[in-house]
Amino acid sequence: MDAFSKNKYLFWSVIILAVINIVLISMFWLNRPGHHNGPMPPMPFERPMGDKDNMMNFIKHEIGLDADQEKKFDEESKAHFAKIDEITKKIGDKKAELIEATFLDNSIEDCKKMASELGALHVEFENINIDHFNRLKSFCNDKQISKFKDMMKEVFSKKGHQMMPGGPPPPMGPPPHEGRDGDCPPRGHMPPPPGL
Repeated sequence: MDAFSKNKYLFWSVIILAVINIVLISMFWLNRPGHHNGPMPPMPFERPMGDKDNMMNFIKHEIGLDADQEKKFDEESKAHFAKIDEITKKIGDKKAELIEATFLDNSIEDCKKMASELGALHVEFENINIDHFNRLKSFCNDKQISKFKDMMKEVFSKKGHQMMPGGPPPPMGPPPHEGRDGDCPPRGHMPPPPGL
């Protein structure tokens, strides 16, 4: 190849790469969050989370409920969420009370009693969910139950302890002091009780 051919090849390579860069930058710029008017259309298999109505509509659609089943599902879900909201408030109140008592001059026994009461509220929360799922199952056929079971497994395996009201938020990386020298133990390691 002579020098002119090499330069011509190099010239067109640079032009093509520049055009690709401009196209990619334009795509990123036009698809940035907040650029669209209105909500973006849902992606296939995207699960709406957070909004109870969207979540319920998603479940009804995914498990394939008919109109009569949807009516029963809506009634049951409305009653369920009222109970869950009430128990969640109780759990939050009891947790705040426990935290407050921990930093006052209350005895350890008083705090442990409050912790047991908090535990009982968590058990009540889970029992409300179990009763709810059993009532939902009562008007679903075997295929719908199987789909519903798979969905719940996926939700609870990914969300884990987040589903529990008053539970800790999901981990967002290592805690601030983990892996560093200092007085904070790594996550998941409890220091031994005093005197041992």
